[in-house]
Amino acid sequence: MNRAGFTTLAMDLRGHGESRQAEDGSDDGARVLDRDPKLFNAMYLDVAAAVDWLREHRHISGNRLALVGASVGCSVAMHAVASGAVIPAAVVLMTPGTNYLGVPTMQHIKSWPDRSLLILSSIEEQDRDAVQIHRALKNRGAELVVLKQDGIHGTRMFGRVEGIENRIALWLLNVMQAGK
Repeated sequence: MNRAGFTTLAMDLRGHGESRQAEDGSDDGARVLDRDPKLFNAMYLDVAAAVDWLREHRHISGNRLALVGASVGCSVAMHAVASGAVIPAAVVLMTPGTNYLGVPTMQHIKSWPDRSLLILSSIEEQDRDAVQIHRALKNRGAELVVLKQDGIHGTRMFGRVEGIENRIALWLLNVMQAGK
């Protein structure tokens, strides 16, 4: 993505990686392991904070901003956009879910704004949720790409699906150049 000219920020959502400890000192990592829906439904605020940081420190404007979410990160990205907390030019979802870990993506779709959306799914998972999400948003320009490989849920696409990084970068470049 950087080679394509994008500024990137890979973030740890609350309870993940370096963001395990909550503000009150409790262990959000344990809440992730317990699959606490309240925790996952608050993660869109982490995305909003990260975007605010990008705007302030990297001077990234909304028409030059894209979100890429994988697995539950898809649900979190959809929530951030549908709530209006983040207004990107485009969103890429890598193996989205309709109600993954208690985040009600199909509910968020009802508030989905006019944004370019690319949905990526493995052939083994397409019928679970990706097709349903695409069906709900295809009239608003959502694109679905079904990859003919197994075992590539979310970020497992990177390094396993030949050219996926370039495919995402090219799609984003086209969206940004079109001014959608």
